[in-house]
Amino acid sequence: MKKILLSATIAALCLSSLQSFAKDGTVTFNGTITQSGCVVSNATDGTITVDMGNYSSSALATTGQTAGPKPFEIDLTECATGAIKVRFDGTAVSGNSNLLALTSTGATNDPAASVGIQITDLAGGGIYTIGDTSSAVAFQSTDDTGALNIKMAARYYAYADGTPSGAANSSTDFSVEYQ
Repeated sequence: MKKILLSATIAALCLSSLQSFAKDGTVTFNGTITQSGCVVSNATDGTITVDMGNYSSSALATTGQTAGPKPFEIDLTECATGAIKVRFDGTAVSGNSNLLALTSTGATNDPAASVGIQITDLAGGGIYTIGDTSSAVAFQSTDDTGALNIKMAARYYAYADGTPSGAANSSTDFSVEYQ
């Protein structure tokens, strides 16, 4: 009786271990290794600073109002020609991924409660989505230093009614994907 019980137990264990090794699917990894990446040439210690200017709170008191735009660019050197994709990884306004959230001051009439920053591509007019990689952007121009320029603009955008007053600052990391 013990031999039959032992044989049945061993058979059951063998069958259960076969099931744990069944193939459920495949993961395929694709990518490209480029010869060299571009260098951001107009950043100071890795930072590009955009002066957004000063605006009256009435200019941004109603949903949909904008102030700006302020042009800026990402200049790239040591690149192969082609196209790139840009990604901004800052904090988006809750419920609106097309707006970069302002840093909250916690003050009464805090601009962060009703205003965000919208980043646009000056060549195509598209709006960048925070936390998402853009469509391919062709290199737009070359300046007299040989840098390839990605021309953009940033503007304040009122996403809610309010009377914003105070510091209206933000920052975002960005990355460039080469094609």
